[in-house]
Amino acid sequence: MNTYETFVAVVKLGSFSAAAKKLCRSPSAISKKIGFLEQKLNVQLFDRTTRTLVITEAGKLYYERCLDISKRISQAENELKEFSGEPNGSITITWPNAISTSNVVPALSAFTEAYPNIKVNINVTNDSVNLIDESIDFAFRMAPLVDSNMVAIELFRITPVICATPEFINEFGLPKNLQALSKMPLLLLNHANLIQKFWKNLPGMKSLNIEEQHRVNDINAIYNMAKQGMGATFIFRHTIERELAEGTLVDLMPDLKLPELPVYLMYHKFNYTPKKMRAFIDFFKQRYLSVNAVYP
Repeated sequence: MNTYETFVAVVKLGSFSAAAKKLCRSPSAISKKIGFLEQKLNVQLFDRTTRTLVITEAGKLYYERCLDISKRISQAENELKEFSGEPNGSITITWPNAISTSNVVPALSAFTEAYPNIKVNINVTNDSVNLIDESIDFAFRMAPLVDSNMVAIELFRITPVICATPEFINEFGLPKNLQALSKMPLLLLNHANLIQKFWKNLPGMKSLNIEEQHRVNDINAIYNMAKQGMGATFIFRHTIERELAEGTLVDLMPDLKLPELPVYLMYHKFNYTPKKMRAFIDFFKQRYLSVNAVYP
């Protein structure tokens, strides 16, 4: 047990005797070691009384630096362990409900097959999350965060389609343009400012009164409500290919080229990226960035 580790133990446990018991040393040996350290540093680390041991301001500063050293040593040991063997451990991922049905899931399945020793924990939420505070390794998002400490890699883009049921069309007709569409009952996906980023940015939709429309934060609910004829909506084309083919949902404006929506892989910048995280990043980059990935 080196000197700084002895000092840290005394601070954490609050006394020489408690530290001695923890370190299997005598209280006098611990006291001498701290005394030698104070002589070496030429500063008093503790105020000693007959009953209590109180850390000084200098001691607090030294304690913080010792903790930093301990953390760095532990990190270095973990990093060195990764030089041998296959990537392993667990990673935690979050994504919003809006992209749960995208090809992220098949890609994730392929990743776990390629790296069976890496276990994946998934948190599907529409809430904004702090990756560091909530111990999340990766986030899939439809908009990059404005944060210099984050890395955002655009993986692919999703193609939306504006659709409704034949019954809806019989009642309200086919819209001739977007301005006509804005007057119809709509189902708006209310997540990550998609209303502003998608609907309000479409030419002819500037006059859209959001307050008069249904707003839903669940892509599956949007899908089911659209199938019930409750309104027209934009939904991702790949999720309704069968319905479009069967005619249970109809593309209201097939000649309209809608903007594709990007999907980003996001993670926090670190001085050292663990092997399991590097494997995940490299796998998804190779899968998507090797081609001009657009998910229809």
